[in-house]
Amino acid sequence: MSQQESSTLAMPPTGDAEQRLAAERYRLVLESMGSMIFDHDFVQDSTFRSDSVAELFRWDQVEPTAEWWIDRIHPDDVERVTSGVYAEIARGPMERWEVEYRFRRGDGSWAAVLERGTVIRNDSGRAVRCIGTITDVSDRAELAAQLRQAQKMEAVGQLAGGIAHDFNNLLTAISCNVELLLDATDPADDRRDDIIQIREAAARAATLTRQLLAFSRRQVLQPKPLDLNGTVASMERMLRRVIGGDIRLLTKLDSSLPPVYADAGQMEQVVMNLVLNARDAMPDGGNVVVTTSSTTLRSALQHRFGVLAPGRYVVLAVRDFGLGMSPDVYEHLFEPFFTTKSQGKGTGLGLATVHGIVMQSGGHIVVESTEGEGTEFSVWLPAYSGAAPERRLSPQAGMPVIAGQVRTVLVVDDDDAVRDVAVRALARAGFRVIAAMGGEAALALLAKQEDHGSLLVLSDLLMPGMSGAQLAAEVARLHPSARVAFMSGFSTDELARSGLGSPLRTLLNKPFTLPELVGFVERAFATAEVTEA
Repeated sequence: MSQQESSTLAMPPTGDAEQRLAAERYRLVLESMGSMIFDHDFVQDSTFRSDSVAELFRWDQVEPTAEWWIDRIHPDDVERVTSGVYAEIARGPMERWEVEYRFRRGDGSWAAVLERGTVIRNDSGRAVRCIGTITDVSDRAELAAQLRQAQKMEAVGQLAGGIAHDFNNLLTAISCNVELLLDATDPADDRRDDIIQIREAAARAATLTRQLLAFSRRQVLQPKPLDLNGTVASMERMLRRVIGGDIRLLTKLDSSLPPVYADAGQMEQVVMNLVLNARDAMPDGGNVVVTTSSTTLRSALQHRFGVLAPGRYVVLAVRDFGLGMSPDVYEHLFEPFFTTKSQGKGTGLGLATVHGIVMQSGGHIVVESTEGEGTEFSVWLPAYSGAAPERRLSPQAGMPVIAGQVRTVLVVDDDDAVRDVAVRALARAGFRVIAAMGGEAALALLAKQEDHGSLLVLSDLLMPGMSGAQLAAEVARLHPSARVAFMSGFSTDELARSGLGSPLRTLLNKPFTLPELVGFVERAFATAEVTEA
């Protein structure tokens, strides 16, 4: 830069040049703020608004009056804003204010805005002018709403999961005792039908608890590399049968789809629930379109129910062209027991179950819906990279089961009903059974046993005091020839959240039936669960 140019820049502008430079500076400040500036003259009853009103709020024609703006404030907010802020400006002594409300954009959508202002008064204290800024804070409001929703769902999930876990213990005791009673009842006894009805009711209750555990992301999954195209294709005939003759099922499957790492049975439940939900959204019939595709996100994608991290995804979408959802329904979409169906037509757990399964599988659900035009549910699951370990059962080395050997089962559970029925059922099946209500008592009993090579410790995982995992560690240290197996109503994810890690030994899921219990113990004597990378 030359000395002359430097001197010219250093000289303050004068006259018209000074006014032009001041105007240019003012324009640059307005554009860089990211907010709309307003200046209302109470004396002249006129309002200046910066040009950013068009960019921020999509209004091309703006009237220079306060009434024009007030008319576009959300009806539920306008009274609070006008009486709580503008009235105070007129009365005084308010000098500055800050208020949030909803403002209608030019395209009809609603923006969450933050208005900040300052009042200028004359010598007599009368408000003559106010200036301030209005900022679109919709992204911040959306994130806050997502946080509140996530916190609410997590709280409800913890409650549902806790109830389901306790209920599983009750159902285990009911189901097993009913089966013991059924075995002891003569087939000709008229009461046998009553007992069977109790057993079937217990089975339906067990299904309900599984749905609650799915919603709360506390059910036990058995993930493996899975082809979603194969899942959808294998279900097509059944889906067409259950959706009815006035609904047409269309599938568009990506032939180059990579696998996902998920539980096959749970993914079938996801597809079934979403297709049935789509059917119910079209009472007059129509098309349900199921598609699969893959995509790679280069950056994070924010959606109403969370944020998708960058990476490669498999997308399963179910689209209907039915009623669509109102904003209120959309807000409560995945909450358990929320349903728009009439009494007796649904439990309100279908979409809640889908949400829980997908989230526990490491995925997300993106929902797009317009009233009167239909809804699309898109399940995003991480594409399988082959990094997850494969779990299998193999013989436990050095511990053969000798024919005719008396096998002892130590049942450890703090629930009296579960412990008692397990003892009776296993004793009836021919095992020698001892029991303890906690880890310390179990270790004391083990110290008195002579043959640990033919002994199985069957322990609940979550117990007061010493947990099942801690008990297993002590058994391995003190009695390495003894086998250990677990039973629990929680998933391995929930156990990990409780600080128990991911146990590798065999796990019996509650509630269980007598045949399941006996078969599990038989397998536990012959096998041990291992993990290979």
